[in-house]
This record gives sequence, C-alpha cells and structure tokens, in this order.
Amino acid sequence: MVGYVVKMNRVDDTHGLAVFSRNYGQHLEAARAIGNRDPIEPVVFRANKKWAAAEQELGRVGAMPIYFSPVGSEGQVEYIAELCGILFEPAEGSPETDSWLARVAPSTADEGLWDPPAKMLYAIRACRRLKHPFPMTTLRLRTGKQIDAGFQYSYAIVAAIDNLD
Repeated sequence: MVGYVVKMNRVDDTHGLAVFSRNYGQHLEAARAIGNRDPIEPVVFRANKKWAAAEQELGRVGAMPIYFSPVGSEGQVEYIAELCGILFEPAEGSPETDSWLARVAPSTADEGLWDPPAKMLYAIRACRRLKHPFPMTTLRLRTGKQIDAGFQYSYAIVAAIDNLD
C-alpha cells in the first residue's frame, strides 16, 4: 500500500503499537466534530469487553493511536484517534464514572452505562476521518498475522502505521 509504513514489532515492544476497534459512524463523526473544535478534549465511549491488553499498553506509553472501522463500512479503516484512557468496571453513581460519562459523544448521551452495564469506558481524543481509508486487513496483529476480513472481536492490538492522512 503506497504511503503507509507498517511497523512490525516484537510483542514486548511498546513503541509502534496501536489499537483497532469498531464503532458506529455517527458516534465517530460526533467525536470528530469535538476533535475539530478541541483536539485535546477527550470523548468517552462504552464497551462490553475489557480491553486488558490495551489498558496495559496505555499504562506503559500513556496514549496510543486507535484505528476505527465503522460498523457497516465493508472493513475499511476510516478514522484514527488517540486512545488516552480506560476505566474498568464503571459504577453507576460513582464520582469517577460520572466524570467520565460527562464526556461522552453527544450521540450517546442518553445511553447511561447500558443494561447490563458496560465493562469499561474508554476515552479518545483528536479523532479525524482519514482522507485515504484502507482495508482493515492491512493491519497486523502483534503476532505478525493480518487481521482477518471477518474480524468480530471488540478490539485488537496492532502494529502502528506511519504517515496516515
């Protein structure tokens, strides 16, 4: 793929890693609008699975790229942002959870913590739509294998790609 450099890293190499996930296009557009207005303002989303490996990497590097393929996008990575925080087991009514939920995308503001409750909240910032989307199968897992076109998991740790526009 011209213009993209995939960094292949060892599993223990924390530089050059990213997260891949899916979300709904309208929620990513809401995050993009916030990022256009203020690129350091975090936008919070919910997840049904704990992103344990992503949380571990964040603990090491502080923030990392996150690539999104919108649900229904034929497997194209169309958005990139910076994953900047994860909160496991958010508890309804806790001050910390309330603080996180105050930063959700406007398109998800009425969702609360879901029922059953979300297993985690994650914060992204500086979300933008790529001028040149690319197939998610371009992404490589830490094992070196490509992500399968039928990928159905909530997220994956992948090798980062340089020079995305």
